[in-house]
Amino acid sequence: MRLRYLLLLTLAACVSQRPADPADLQGIIWTSTTAADEKPAATLQFESGGAVQGSDGCNRLFGTALIGERIDLSKVATTRMACIHGRDSAFWAAFNLHDRWRVRGDELQLLKGKKIIWTFDGQAPQNDTESSEAEERE
Repeated sequence: MRLRYLLLLTLAACVSQRPADPADLQGIIWTSTTAADEKPAATLQFESGGAVQGSDGCNRLFGTALIGERIDLSKVATTRMACIHGRDSAFWAAFNLHDRWRVRGDELQLLKGKKIIWTFDGQAPQNDTESSEAEERE
């Protein structure tokens, strides 16, 4: 009986750990929570076909993300503003260091082994109607 219970627990754990799916990233604005106290925050927005746009916390970025086990931003271009705070360097270091990613609830996590090295909160983008209605309520 114990063996059957242990087997069921193991199977349940395996089922809940489904592989990362690039579609989980699409249509959401991902805002960095790793450096949440610093503004402006890094953001990413992934679209179908691998297109990505956003900011590293200083410079705008745009191009194509190669999404597999890792999120590879090597085919991304950026603006070249002087960034004295260093947040942009930490952002790019996290993308160079991570060996896998996952989405947990509304959070995108970059991981190195079992350690979370960078996090983003996900939020659906507001359309123009929603944002104008929110402004009217204020």
